[in-house]
Amino acid sequence: MNQSKRLLKIAIILDVILVAVLSYGVYSVLAKHEDTIKKEAELLEEKAKISSIQALSFMLQDTKEDRDLLGSLFVDRNSVVDFSELIESIGGMSGAEVKVEDIVYPEGKDSAGYALVRFKVLGTWQELAKTLSLVDEIPMAAVVNKLELISEKSNEEDEIVDNKKNEKSVPGWQATFTVRVLKDPTK
Repeated sequence: MNQSKRLLKIAIILDVILVAVLSYGVYSVLAKHEDTIKKEAELLEEKAKISSIQALSFMLQDTKEDRDLLGSLFVDRNSVVDFSELIESIGGMSGAEVKVEDIVYPEGKDSAGYALVRFKVLGTWQELAKTLSLVDEIPMAAVVNKLELISEKSNEEDEIVDNKKNEKSVPGWQATFTVRVLKDPTK
C-alpha cells in the first residue's frame, strides 16, 4: 500500500508537471497566435497602402493629358508677355497691326486671379473683325471684356481695293480691347 501511495503521489506530481507544461505550451501558442494576428493586420494595412499608391499612380498617369490641357489654359505671371506676343502675332495672320498698350495685375481679394492686358489694333474693318475672331478662338482661359471700335477715316476717298479678295474696304479703323487672362493659381 505504501508503494501504491507513493506511485499515486508520483502520478499526481507528474500530472501537475504535465498540466504545467501543457499550460505553458498553450500559452506560448496563444501568444504566438496573437503576434501572428498583429503581423497579419500590419501586412494587410501595408498591402492596402501599396494598392492605394498604385491606384493613385495610375490615376496620375491617366489624367496627365487632362491636367496638361487644363494647365495650358492658364497663364503664369511670367508668361503674360508670351501671351501678349501671341496676340500680337495674330495681327500678322489677320493683316492688322496689334500692339500691347498695358498689362495690369489687379490686386485684392476678388481680382488676384487674373491679369488684364489691353491691346490696340489698327487696320481695316475686316482685319479688325478677323483679329478679334482669332483672339476669341485662343485655347486659353482668356476673355475679351472691353472692346472699343473707332473709325478714324470714313469718307469714300479713302477706300482701297483688297487685291486678294477684290473687295473695297475703308482703312483707318482702330479697336482697343482688354483681355482678362486667368493666372495659374499654382504659381
